[in-house]
Amino acid sequence: MLLGLISFAPASRAEESSDRIEALNSRAWQKRGSFGMAGFGSYAFNDPMLIRGGGGVRLSWWPRSLVGLSIEAAGGVQGPTNAAKAAQRELKSRLRETGASWNAVSSLELSAADGKAAFGTAIVGFELLLRAGLGVQASEEALRSKPVLASMAALGTRWFLGPRWAFELNLSWRQGSLVRRIDGASVSSRDMVVALEGGVVARLGGVQ
Repeated sequence: MLLGLISFAPASRAEESSDRIEALNSRAWQKRGSFGMAGFGSYAFNDPMLIRGGGGVRLSWWPRSLVGLSIEAAGGVQGPTNAAKAAQRELKSRLRETGASWNAVSSLELSAADGKAAFGTAIVGFELLLRAGLGVQASEEALRSKPVLASMAALGTRWFLGPRWAFELNLSWRQGSLVRRIDGASVSSRDMVVALEGGVVARLGGVQ
């Protein structure tokens, strides 16, 4: 019994030491000089009268580990919610059009902080990121078909699943000006979309 206890103690310390080494050696991407390609989906939740969903592609380049430049193109569709349909029936109000929209944005990305999290026996690296940019957008809902200026910002996390793959989860904000027809008159208004975005990022080039 005593021998069993003596032999167990060093093994336990070795396992703990191995866990610590694994945690210390677990590292995020070395992004400097590398490129990234991401595919993402989004769902907007700020308008109770509209269901909005879509997706897009983002290409990134990181001249430094904490700073990146990206360009993205995204599209989406929208339709009235059940609440909007009920209001239309009861109040004879006019529903906003169902249709498609698209946007193209170039942005600056900053890695604000990073860290590691334990999921069972796995140690996963992550970073907090901030993204802001300008671009253009267009919508079938707008009377004018030409694109208009749009701005965007996002706060998110990037979870490193391996040396080349990561998962992103972002809260994004986008805004642009649209011209709509309301009660027969053309009215200029701001179109704001707050959405939850999730997607997979592939890193190309750079240091392993």
